[in-house]
Amino acid sequence: MFDLIAEGKQPNQRWRKKIRDFDWHMIGRQPGPYCVDWDSQLSRQHVQFRQVPDGIEVERFPNSTNPVFFDGHKADFFKIKANQHFVIGQTRFGLVNSESEATQDVPSPIQQQTFSDQFLNALDYRDANLRINVLSQLPELIADAANEEQLLDRITNVLLQGVPQAEVVAIVSTTSPKDPVTIKHWDSRHELEESFKPSETLIRQAIGSQETVLHVWSDRGGAGSNYTIQQHADWAYVCPLKATACRGQAVYVSGKVGRIGATLTTELLHDDLKFTQLVTSTYANVIELESLQRRQAALRTFFSPIVVEALAGRDPDQVLEPRACYLSVL
Repeated sequence: MFDLIAEGKQPNQRWRKKIRDFDWHMIGRQPGPYCVDWDSQLSRQHVQFRQVPDGIEVERFPNSTNPVFFDGHKADFFKIKANQHFVIGQTRFGLVNSESEATQDVPSPIQQQTFSDQFLNALDYRDANLRINVLSQLPELIADAANEEQLLDRITNVLLQGVPQAEVVAIVSTTSPKDPVTIKHWDSRHELEESFKPSETLIRQAIGSQETVLHVWSDRGGAGSNYTIQQHADWAYVCPLKATACRGQAVYVSGKVGRIGATLTTELLHDDLKFTQLVTSTYANVIELESLQRRQAALRTFFSPIVVEALAGRDPDQVLEPRACYLSVL
């Protein structure tokens, strides 16, 4: 399986989409799954592509305005493999391997710390301007998301923008200690040398405790095991989603120490932890609201408005608990 990544000039001009079938798909400014609405140099229908066993085939529409560049040359039909790219206008399109699997084959952390929501809420930002600028985009991005896949893509993109040290961001889930960890969506700032393999131990620890957990594998830039080098990860933390509709889900963020030879302290990640907790809380509340709206829509089919209102405002077990009351029978 492959993912297609589109990247414009600005940090918020980016998406990562799974290619789920072998049908032809269209790329252009026309609304659709692979829409690139930020680049005026793309036609409404510019190219079409389809997945083949070892990559994708790309074909330019004859009536599209600007050329497509592949391998430094204009091309109307070509095939690209993983870690190759093509360019239209100001946008770069790259193909990457989408394989991902949580693993326990991870070095033991040299540091481990747990953070409560109360602790993170009490922290003051050292670099507030960056976080505020990114957070200001969040309500519009969430409201405009057409489906869950687009919403997850936008949430991971916001976190990559707001956590400059992050290399990989993922939405993960597991329903019980016996069930496997599922990676619902992930994105990386740079291409990984191998498939994405987050720490299963860290994910289960954070979801089980319902607190943000940080693991540090290397506290100096340029050091680390093969795992940390291949995953671009000197550290990682997991922030659980605490809404009922998101039970068992969490956000996984991993990154590198900024400079070669630099030393990492957990205090340097406080801004990132606080920002991630705020974004994940917003995302979880949106999912919870959508779940409530769906439940109420289903209840309206069977109950009168006054009953639906009572069920929405109180615990259903309390509302439906047997009790003595006065009735009028007509």
